[in-house]
Amino acid sequence: MLSQSVDDEQEVLRLFKLMIDSAHQAGAANLNHYIADDFLLTYSLYEQDKRGFWTKEQVVAKWGSQQPDDGIAIISDQRLLLSGDTAIIFALVTDKFPDQTKQDVRTWISDVWVKHNGEWRWLASHETFLK
Repeated sequence: MLSQSVDDEQEVLRLFKLMIDSAHQAGAANLNHYIADDFLLTYSLYEQDKRGFWTKEQVVAKWGSQQPDDGIAIISDQRLLLSGDTAIIFALVTDKFPDQTKQDVRTWISDVWVKHNGEWRWLASHETFLK
């Protein structure tokens, strides 16, 4: 059972990185495939007092159309909790922009992944944007 959990951990971390990269590289096909149909993202922009929800369709439409020159993401402070067919990833993601006209954006992320019919799907996310 230990090797199965190690395999699952590696797969979820691989998919998490794929989703981050897909959000920066017009990866609508990857996003559409790995995001669960009933996905829900919550976000909070503390300084602007904004918060809200995004569905799968909204995420794929927004992130799936971004171009590669829209920046890169650096993942740090990453942790994964795995319990059966549920995995939760916590990470700090720093978005860096090549044109230097935009500031780096740092976001604390909590993502929930579930295994359904042998495949991992991204079910829920919360993003808190930092100063």
